[in-house]
Amino acid sequence: MRGLLLAAACTVFVQNPQPKATLPPLSEDQVARLRRLVQTTQQNVRKIQTQLDDLESRLAQVYGQYDLDEQHAQELIGRIVDLQRQKLENYQRMHIELRKIVGKERFEILKERLRRAGYFGSKTTEKEKAK
Repeated sequence: MRGLLLAAACTVFVQNPQPKATLPPLSEDQVARLRRLVQTTQQNVRKIQTQLDDLESRLAQVYGQYDLDEQHAQELIGRIVDLQRQKLENYQRMHIELRKIVGKERFEILKERLRRAGYFGSKTTEKEKAK
């Protein structure tokens, strides 16, 4: 669900994009592209997650039988792994497009906001820990 956190942060970023007075506002096109990116990413994640939940439930049912149908289990595992790959590729596309839309300076600002929320690992930097 970290991807949804990033999508939510992007939405907030669109609503409050002016972290520094030195950066010009996002253009209407940038805002529209960012909103579409967030919406598309979230839709894809929900669709994939629904499919994953179904397949994982079906796999659990297969495992619940004493006479394990190994072939069916392997088929389900293959489909689950494929959906997990699709989910990761969806996030990869979002990260690539996000950088194209907002540019390096704004991405660094967004990254800092997300870091504080725990998205990119620790919520505190080494500098903050040393204080």
